[in-house]
Amino acid sequence: MNFAGHSPQNSIKRPTRIQWILDENEKQDLYKDLGIIGELSSPESQPNKSSVWQSIAKPRECSISIESCKQINSETPSTSTCDDIKRKRELTRLQRKRTRKHGGHSESFSSAKHVRVALTHKSKLQHRSNNEKTEDCLINILPDEVLLDILGYCNSETRVKCSRVCWRWYQIANDKSLWLKVSLAKKKTDVQSLHSLLKRGVQVLCLNCADIISSTERNNSFTLYDENSVNTNPCCDPFSRAYHYSVHSIDFTNASISANTLCFILMRCSILRNVSLEGLTISHNVLGCLSNCSMLEKINLCLCHELTVSGMVQVLQSCHNLVELNIAWTNLTHTNCDELFEYLPSGIQALNISGFRNTLKDHNIQALVKKCPSLREFDASDSNLLTDRSLNMLVDNLGSTLKAVNLSRCYSINPNCYLRFSAMPQLRYLDVFGVMDDASIGTLAAALPRVRVCLRPFSAVARPSPSALYGTRRRTVWGYYVV
Repeated sequence: MNFAGHSPQNSIKRPTRIQWILDENEKQDLYKDLGIIGELSSPESQPNKSSVWQSIAKPRECSISIESCKQINSETPSTSTCDDIKRKRELTRLQRKRTRKHGGHSESFSSAKHVRVALTHKSKLQHRSNNEKTEDCLINILPDEVLLDILGYCNSETRVKCSRVCWRWYQIANDKSLWLKVSLAKKKTDVQSLHSLLKRGVQVLCLNCADIISSTERNNSFTLYDENSVNTNPCCDPFSRAYHYSVHSIDFTNASISANTLCFILMRCSILRNVSLEGLTISHNVLGCLSNCSMLEKINLCLCHELTVSGMVQVLQSCHNLVELNIAWTNLTHTNCDELFEYLPSGIQALNISGFRNTLKDHNIQALVKKCPSLREFDASDSNLLTDRSLNMLVDNLGSTLKAVNLSRCYSINPNCYLRFSAMPQLRYLDVFGVMDDASIGTLAAALPRVRVCLRPFSAVARPSPSALYGTRRRTVWGYYVV
């Protein structure tokens, strides 16, 4: 008789096989569970093992043939064989009792269920990995044009991270069309990185409140200009004009940048049209580099320090296409401004000269209206020496062109003279803050039905993002959307 898979003819010791001794109902349940998994087949499909299944199905019947007894007697004593049979029957009886005690689930069933759960979990993991591979394939099969369009909505920092994914993404992320309009607002960068970025072909660059670090080795080994030189022109490097940047609009508003770095950039911007240096310290050398940009149309120098009259005259003489100029609240407000009005370009359309408290006078307004006949927006707020004569000259000479006038806190002008603006058909905005109370402002607004009175507390002349002054969160720089 063959027990537990051991063959008496084979003297080689083989690993023990565990066979379950079950009754008919338990056997049918086991077949059902194992049939779902598909690991084992039913005993009908295994004709070679019928004797084994018969021994499992009928454990109490001991049908021992004569030949098997002879073989057993020849190999082992009969008493040991009978003892083994009794011991196995006792173990079977104890196992059945344990099965009834635990609610009809034997250890074999629990182990089979664990196997089934493990296989199901394995299949789920395999299905999940297949899904991940499929998603990866979906990203890879996207054409370059679609990925290029997606990266167009990302900022510069995200594009740099995407360029590190693979070689294909690196080529797509470094496409020139993605680096035409770049914003590094409130970012920290160095001169070399900024130089590499501008050499890519950037056309619009926003450095609002950016921190630009100057290299110590560069400052020690290469000087862009000589501070002690008596020459009025900046001492440029002989190889500095071997190439030019293609940028046409740069916003340096409130950026942390040195004068050396500023000259290093401006001397290479030959086609610069819009520039904002608001809140920076501008030396005479920076103005000299700015005068080389003869195509400038908008210059914002509001709140700048260390400006010189000779440097500003040089800029005004070189920039014949100047349309908007903002020199409000600079150190020039404490100097005589007669020379500035003398060299103003005739085609200027928007001018902000607010803050000239004790230097701007009526004869300067007279020279202005003759020099700039196409002026559309004029801001002369906080000018204490302007009188009714200046207001009359604006109405008489620029009545057909002016669309916005700001005369806030000009206390020498009689408030009743503001009614004369009704003779200006093109006027749309009038700001006179600090001159009259709210009731008088309401009366003035009723007398000027086509004019919006005291609705713009801040000036937008030559500023890169005028929409930000009025609550709009559009990231634009002179009308260009930057990311």
